[in-house]
Amino acid sequence: MDEDITQVIRGGAPYLLGPSGKTEPIEAPEGFALKRILGRGAMGAVYLAERREDGQLVAVKMLNAELTSEERVLDRFRREAELMLRLDHPNIVKAYGVGMCAGSYYLTMEYVPGETLDARIQRDGRIAERVALPMMRQIADALAYSSRKGVVHRDLKPGNVIIREDGVCKLGDMGLALLEAREDLRLTAAGTSLGTPLYIAPEQATAVRDIDTRADIYSFGCMFYHALCGRPPFQGDDGLEVMRAHVHETPVPPRELVPELSEGIEAVILKCMLKDRERRYQNGSELVQYLALIQAGVEAEAGGAGSDGGTKAEPGPPSSRRSHEMHFPFDGGSPRAT
Repeated sequence: MDEDITQVIRGGAPYLLGPSGKTEPIEAPEGFALKRILGRGAMGAVYLAERREDGQLVAVKMLNAELTSEERVLDRFRREAELMLRLDHPNIVKAYGVGMCAGSYYLTMEYVPGETLDARIQRDGRIAERVALPMMRQIADALAYSSRKGVVHRDLKPGNVIIREDGVCKLGDMGLALLEAREDLRLTAAGTSLGTPLYIAPEQATAVRDIDTRADIYSFGCMFYHALCGRPPFQGDDGLEVMRAHVHETPVPPRELVPELSEGIEAVILKCMLKDRERRYQNGSELVQYLALIQAGVEAEAGGAGSDGGTKAEPGPPSSRRSHEMHFPFDGGSPRAT
């Protein structure tokens, strides 16, 4: 979020005053009244707006008018709108509609008041397991739903997770998402990678073309690691160095950084982050299954009130137990809540 941006009013028309001191008029889409800016990026900006017919607050994402002549950018914006409009899940930001205003496209979305997971990590340093587990379980639910719909996010990161005051978490920003088996090759040039380096899957970093939901599983593991440990699994002086680490290096086990973490959570995170995607959780539903078992064990151990502790859980199906035992220091056995 761009905290330096403020709104000023001139002659009843909203202008935005940016860090450079320049102002620009912003025309509101028909039927909406712009209230303030929520954030700004390379492709445009997101505004808080009021829908005139019922007073409901919504978020309006407006594409930078200067980019409307670039077909590649327009295709990506249209794709984001198409994907968001077809998704309806309590842990995914809901899209309401798309339109055009003053020569630029806009997308109206659910307004989610709260803070991003990134802001929470920056404020608290790291998040206790008993708090992070139910939050990440919600994002895993969103991934399971998206996977069933054939949608791959491709840019999972703490900045794309919004946490409401009541604890509900929402996954947003589908700008890099794609439909499995229906990627438009014009949008991804050969030899390029899409995603955020701190959380990018090895296959994305090496520009593998058949990216699927298992890349999101990897990024989920990186996010969970960052939330619990207060630092991402790999760091470097630049994005290329970080991406090389995702491809070639092994992350420090979370319990070496935070010894009080449960073995089950560590095992789940490390399984999500396996280099070989054939050995990760294969979809969001499988990931949710194991998180649910661990969460049940944590709550049972604390008498239903939650705890920093947890239960020991095998991170994969018993049929693949041998390969897991080569990488994780825990006893074998089927996942279970104790």
